[in-house]
Amino acid sequence: MAQSCVGGGTIAITQAPADVLSIALLRGRHAPANTYMMALYKDSATLGSSTTRYLTADETSGSGYTAGGQALQGYADAISSSTAYLDWSNISWPNSTMSAAGSIIYNSSLASNEALHVYTFSGTVEVSNGTFTVVMPPASATSAVLRVGAGT
Repeated sequence: MAQSCVGGGTIAITQAPADVLSIALLRGRHAPANTYMMALYKDSATLGSSTTRYLTADETSGSGYTAGGQALQGYADAISSSTAYLDWSNISWPNSTMSAAGSIIYNSSLASNEALHVYTFSGTVEVSNGTFTVVMPPASATSAVLRVGAGT
């Protein structure tokens, strides 16, 4: 479902776990010690479950933002009600002037910069000379950033 955004147009970013995540988990490629990044994208980006890695096309740009995004902090995993889940702390870009309609979380410790999840915001979010913050959902089996198991 397309969402309207600031300045018109539609958002072509579809929120979904990356298809490659399932096989990567089975192969043990994502470890707590790895570096996980969040990259931000414009509403013109075409991202979804078929996104396999970090992409430079239609990545956000502007003051306060560096291509490739920023490392996520506060890696936390747990299990509850037969559902394993993974979350990170909120992430901010201070002193920024930019806009974004979605993001990719990817593993920069892998040469392929493999995607874990694509997120869409509720429209294009803009900040001018301020702090752009992505608030992560609560860490639980029903709302964490990534969930795998019976409750998903």
